[in-house]
Amino acid sequence: MGGVALKGRGAGPGDRGFTLVEVLVVITIIGVLAGIAIPVFMHQRAKAMDAAIQADIKAAAVHVIALQTGDQPVTKQALIAAGLRTSPGVSVSIRNDSSGAYCILGSSSGGRPSSHDWVYWTNGGFASGQTSCPGDIVVSLP
Repeated sequence: MGGVALKGRGAGPGDRGFTLVEVLVVITIIGVLAGIAIPVFMHQRAKAMDAAIQADIKAAAVHVIALQTGDQPVTKQALIAAGLRTSPGVSVSIRNDSSGAYCILGSSSGGRPSSHDWVYWTNGGFASGQTSCPGDIVVSLP
């Protein structure tokens, strides 16, 4: 019986693999791409944390204003009973100043990145450039 011999693709004299220069070029390209991607990724994480803090502050403000409108005291128990929850890694503290307005301070906790602490006044909205609230702490969440 006559058979057909298939020519295999084995390692011949011309097949030696990658050269050191080729491997170094690939490693350099991967390093440059990682050097670009990692800071962008970290910036996006900080933006996501800022958005979570702002959303939690706005939710807290809605609950505080609802309690004030109903002539109820702003307490942790009342806010939790009303359904207020904070996102993972977000802490919110609510302070009452002498004018009767509430200042809500939101910040990241647990080592999660954010650009800065956020301050919201129930009588004026977000305070640009302000990073702390005056007055006595009424509620601190989580």
